[in-house]
Amino acid sequence: MKKKNLAYTYEDDSGYYDMSHADVVRAIFAAADDDGVVCLEELADLTVDEPEEDKYLRCRLKDRSEEKVAEIVEILDYLLRKFKKISVYYDQLIGYNDMEETIGDDEETLSVWTAYVKDYSSDDPSENEKEAGARLDGRRIKARSLIAMARRICKLLYLNAPPIIIENEEKHFAEALVLNLAAESVETVKP
Repeated sequence: MKKKNLAYTYEDDSGYYDMSHADVVRAIFAAADDDGVVCLEELADLTVDEPEEDKYLRCRLKDRSEEKVAEIVEILDYLLRKFKKISVYYDQLIGYNDMEETIGDDEETLSVWTAYVKDYSSDDPSENEKEAGARLDGRRIKARSLIAMARRICKLLYLNAPPIIIENEEKHFAEALVLNLAAESVETVKP
């Protein structure tokens, strides 16, 4: 069943795989109805549970202005550039929390690393969830999932993964970032 405000699907013929990460952001905003509601196919990373067939994330976007879209694309591009810089040091940084010695005095990269890539200070998942929320200012989508996606992108870049794999991870990160920065509410629904 096709949802009327489904931004896109992950089917081969939907055009999703031809989109850039910026196109994904624009498609999400463009698909929103008059109330700001848009549906996305459910991702396991965003809900922690295993995705089920025919489940969607129904999201209400609070600001759908062109300025907001441009702002999120700019933030996304910025973060992806910083992830590329961080990925060069990936093997040195995992399990090691003093990046200042590794990367030097680049405060912007250090800030992105601290928020999105740094190891957690605990092995307790509930404590990690609290720490992730604090790192990302308590944004709406589970911050831990966003951090996991960022870490995965850095690792794939470090491993020189095929570009198609990295691009798909960047698109999923773009989805999560839109929800994180612009969603007023997010719920899992069946059509």
